[in-house]
Amino acid sequence: MYISNCKELPSGARLSDLIQNGICEIVKSESVDGSPRMCLYDIGEYWVGFERSAYLMTRIIPNSDSFLVNYPGYPFAVVGISIPAEALRSYLRSRDIRYPSSGHLEIQGLPFEPQDYAKWHKRQEAELKID
Repeated sequence: MYISNCKELPSGARLSDLIQNGICEIVKSESVDGSPRMCLYDIGEYWVGFERSAYLMTRIIPNSDSFLVNYPGYPFAVVGISIPAEALRSYLRSRDIRYPSSGHLEIQGLPFEPQDYAKWHKRQEAELKID
């Protein structure tokens, strides 16, 4: 997994770097199975998640900021969320988490119905679409 080592960069630059160099691998890992595993990525003042992980985190921290990634050559828009690092730390205090690498963590989420995720994804795309 690509994780930027540029900790001195602002969050926006780190997010751009993560998308540019890791979005294909991230999306591929998000679609592997229907498990409620959330993968989040550290971009400084925020943590971000994509696709299934974004959906699961919005069920836990509803005031997360959503965004769309239109990546050249990728067939559909990727939905992402950003969560303030402090809000995530508060949530994680009582959770079993796994850090596969620096700047990347995995959390076991609650089970979900695939059709609920699909509805959420379509709604996010419609709400966030830039004409």
